Amino acid sequence: MEDREKKSGTPEELAQRIAELRRKPKRGESRELVSALVLVFSLGFIFILNVYLGFLLGKWLEVRTGNIALLALGILLGVASGSYGAYAALKPFLKKMDEKK
Repeated sequence: MEDREKKSGTPEELAQRIAELRRKPKRGESRELVSALVLVFSLGFIFILNVYLGFLLGKWLEVRTGNIALLALGILLGVASGSYGAYAALKPFLKKMDEKK
């Protein structure tokens, strides 16, 4: 029980921590949050769209030729292009993070 009291600190320290947690985020902090959310959404959208387009291409080729392997190939191409597109979208963000450090 004494360990718990040592970790929590005095009531004044606790009140100060609570006040810090309740404060509104600064203007730059909220921009960074919005930027990160937009990045996550766009990465997901880029990846899913490429996989879906690869699936459609593979399905079209399968119907034309009757070879189911082309469907798998289309999906794999979609995954590859989606991964590359997500990496290309993430690259400027990673450079920006390295510059901050």
